[in-house]
Amino acid sequence: HGEAFKFGRKSEFEYKGSNALNYASCSMIHNVKPLDGNQKNSLADFAFLSNVAYLNNEAATNSLNEWFGNGTVFNLVTNVTEFKTEYQEKEGIKSPVEYKLLEFPSQDLMVVAVRGTYNSWDTLADMQLWSSAQLAQDVRAILPLGIWWTDILSHIVKAISVIENKALKDVSYYRETTAFVELLRGKGYDNIQIVGHSLGGGIAMITGAQTETSAIALSGPNNMISRRTFIPQITPEALDKYTFNIVPDRDLVPRIDDLAENYQRIKCRSTSNNPISCHTGMRSLCEILYTCGSNDRPIPCFCTNNYHFEMPTSINGAIFSQECPKVETK
Repeated sequence: HGEAFKFGRKSEFEYKGSNALNYASCSMIHNVKPLDGNQKNSLADFAFLSNVAYLNNEAATNSLNEWFGNGTVFNLVTNVTEFKTEYQEKEGIKSPVEYKLLEFPSQDLMVVAVRGTYNSWDTLADMQLWSSAQLAQDVRAILPLGIWWTDILSHIVKAISVIENKALKDVSYYRETTAFVELLRGKGYDNIQIVGHSLGGGIAMITGAQTETSAIALSGPNNMISRRTFIPQITPEALDKYTFNIVPDRDLVPRIDDLAENYQRIKCRSTSNNPISCHTGMRSLCEILYTCGSNDRPIPCFCTNNYHFEMPTSINGAIFSQECPKVETK
C-alpha cells in the first residue's frame, strides 16, 4: 500500500453501472454529506477513502488529487502527528493506530480515515476486541431457540470483558480516535465523518457511536453485541443512527458481531475457492464502481488488472489496457 493508486483517466473511461437494479445506497442521502457536492458517488467515495487510509502520506495525497481533482481535499498530516504525540504522552501509551485527517474546504467537512488491519499487532487487536462477541454468536447458533438469547448476549460479553480488562485496554485503539474526534469538535468543526476498512471500520463505528458522528465502514466488524465492553459504552440507538457498514458476500469479518440497522450488502466476484479476497477493500471499491457507475470518478487500474472486472467503456476511443498495462512479475 506504499504507492499511489494508478487510474485510467476519468475523461476517457467510465463504468456506466449495472443494467439491473443498483445498490440502494449507491447515493447515500440521509445524514451523510457528499464529499465534493457530487451525491451520486458517495458510496464509492467512502470506499475509496477507506483504502486511502493504508497509503503513506505522499501516495495518499497523489491518489486523492487523482480521484477528486487538485485542490478539492487536503491531507492534514501535521494535525494528526501533533495530536498523536500529545495524546500518547499524556496517556503513557504507544498506540499503533493510524489515521488521516482529510479536509474538504468547499463542503466545510473533515473526514477521519482509520487504517485497517496492517500487521500482527492489528490482528491481535481484532481478535481481542471482538473474540467474545464471535463466541457469543457461535453459542447462540447452536442453542435451541438461540435467537431468544440475543438481548442478554451483550451482558455476557461485558462480564467476560471485565475479566480481560487489562488486555482489552491495551488494544482499545478507538479511545485515541474518539479523543481525536472530540478534539475536532472542541475546535468548532461540526461536519465530521469517519471511515475505515476492516479493523479501521470497526474502530470508525465505535468512535462514531461514541461521539455521535456519521461513520461508514467497509468490511468492518460490528459492535452491537460488544457495545457494553467499550468505554464509554455505546447504545443500540447510537449504532443504528450513526453507523453504516458495507458488507461484501462471503466476507467473514463484517459478520462478526451483529449488524446495526444501516448496512449495504454487495457482491464479491472472487472465485469460490478464494473467499479471503472478498475482504479486500480495493476489490469492494471496484464492485461499487462497476455496479453503481463511476460517475466522473477515475477507474483504478487494479479493477481490471488484479480483480478481473470488465474493461470500462471508452468515451473517446482510448484503450484502457494501454493506460493501465499489467505489470509482469517474475
